[in-house]
Amino acid sequence: MTKEEKNREYKRKYYEKNKEDCIERARLWSIENRERDRSNKRRSYEKNYEKNLEHRRIWQAANRGKYLELKKASYQKNIDTYKKWYQDHIRERVEYNKQYRKDNKEQIELYQKIYRDNNKESRNAYNREYYIKNRESEIKRSAIYSKSKKGRLVKQVCDNKRRGAEGSFTTEDIKNLYATQGARCYYCSISIEEGYHIEHMAPISKGGSNWIDNICLACVQCNLSKHDKTAEEFLACSFN
Repeated sequence: MTKEEKNREYKRKYYEKNKEDCIERARLWSIENRERDRSNKRRSYEKNYEKNLEHRRIWQAANRGKYLELKKASYQKNIDTYKKWYQDHIRERVEYNKQYRKDNKEQIELYQKIYRDNNKESRNAYNREYYIKNRESEIKRSAIYSKSKKGRLVKQVCDNKRRGAEGSFTTEDIKNLYATQGARCYYCSISIEEGYHIEHMAPISKGGSNWIDNICLACVQCNLSKHDKTAEEFLACSFN
């Protein structure tokens, strides 16, 4: 054992034997030398940032219940300070959260799925209670959302599931399809930038699926004119 290691071991044993006395003396010293103490802590924090961050993550994971209780108690004790800080840095926080969600999209989606699966009953109860308390505002919000592009897409996906067709597609699939078609109708090639319908090339009524390879984007006129024809039948009778 080297001299430095022996010295470190001696200090450790001395601290364990005189822990309360050491803590009290350190507290008094920090009061008498506040600026120096802060400077020392700042340097130590900067020097050991990554190490301390990893240590904190490990401790939080191993003591999650206690960590959440401490975090909640701290927030309630300093709620005014937290609110003021958030208001002063709201733009920074919005940009940070936006970038964090973008950089950790898969991890967040996995965490949300695990949470939903483990808390189905409590989430359903909360949602029911919230809807009852805020019925009018929720109806208005739902009406606005259902008229949006994403709202119409989600509704169609849900309708297709209820109709029992095989397969499914996502909003990301539709975005990719929109880019692939160059923002033009699959049938007549006019621009669909102002709006489009999600169209089954082989109708579900004739055995078509909900897989993305059976989906195209069409203008309103083409989709409403197609009825239950297949894509080949519609093209043959409409553009030949």
